[in-house]
Amino acid sequence: MKKNIMLIVFALLLLGGCKKDEEVYVSRVQTETPDVTPSTNRATISGTYRYASRLKSVVIAYGKDASLSSPQKVTAELGYGFSYSVTINDLEPSTKYYYYCIFDTGYGATESEQWSFTTNSVVTDADGNMVATVNDVTFKMIKVEGGTFTMGGTSEQGDDAESDEKPTHSVTLSDYYIGKFEVTQELWKAVMGSNPSHFKGNNLPVEEVSWDDCQTFIRKLNTLTGKNFRLPTEAEWEYAARGGNKSRGYKYSGSNSIGDVAWYKDNSWSETHAVGTKSPNELGIYDMSGNVYEWCQDWYGSYGSGSQTNPQGPSFGSDRVRRGGGWRYNAQYCRVSNRHNYAPDSRYNYLGFRLVVSQ
Repeated sequence: MKKNIMLIVFALLLLGGCKKDEEVYVSRVQTETPDVTPSTNRATISGTYRYASRLKSVVIAYGKDASLSSPQKVTAELGYGFSYSVTINDLEPSTKYYYYCIFDTGYGATESEQWSFTTNSVVTDADGNMVATVNDVTFKMIKVEGGTFTMGGTSEQGDDAESDEKPTHSVTLSDYYIGKFEVTQELWKAVMGSNPSHFKGNNLPVEEVSWDDCQTFIRKLNTLTGKNFRLPTEAEWEYAARGGNKSRGYKYSGSNSIGDVAWYKDNSWSETHAVGTKSPNELGIYDMSGNVYEWCQDWYGSYGSGSQTNPQGPSFGSDRVRRGGGWRYNAQYCRVSNRHNYAPDSRYNYLGFRLVVSQ
């Protein structure tokens, strides 16, 4: 009997000690700043916690008011490795939200510090152009009205036209949007979280990116915006470079005087320059001649003579098309019809890209 009483007392003491340990666990829950992936109307929050092996739940409290006096709440899904994740839906675009985590061990709860994120947005401005904001970085897409043009080494190209620019042929395109500027390092970092460029600067074009790298970037950008951004087809690139249905028949994109519109070998000082610092072309698009070469979606191949509508290029190949010339190239390579090609895994400090999205 005495032995049983001692065992009961010991068990009660042990239980009290466990409860005290649990209370310590409540106050010792720690977490790093969560990862947030916002889109235009939702955001996924994921993170990890420490010192909470008996964690019962993680609740995210969020709202637009920084005081979070009456927050909305959503319960996260717990995963392996002391992780949690939740997607918050029905958010407003281009809006800053504040949030914190509530960790419940079953014996009590503790709150994390407060953080914030901003949802992305894609809107149309008064001129019909598309304006997108991703992780607080805004970029503009110029609306290009479709039409029919002659693609290839047309008469204004003179003797500079090369054999792969022939035969000239008629191409008809539907409406689309194309980047006002080459993709900048600021936008690349906002999407990818890193910067591969040789020349550094937020407003410089991103370079040292392969065609394959561009596809990875575009997939992530589309997740963030809910849009279907892509590289331009070669035909879309040339039509926009020529000024679309406002074309004045220039040799370079926006002028017959290359120094007005392009950073190229004779004026670049062997480096890239901030986008938009030369004159635009007829559509208000910058740097389609010079600064950096730009990847196109197409496989590289020979032209045919027949008329085409919304051509996608060859169905297979070994190299992808690059267009526009760059800071280290002569004027001849910056012409609107000039064509070159690289393997899709190629990376150079004079090679970047520009975005397109269909209407």
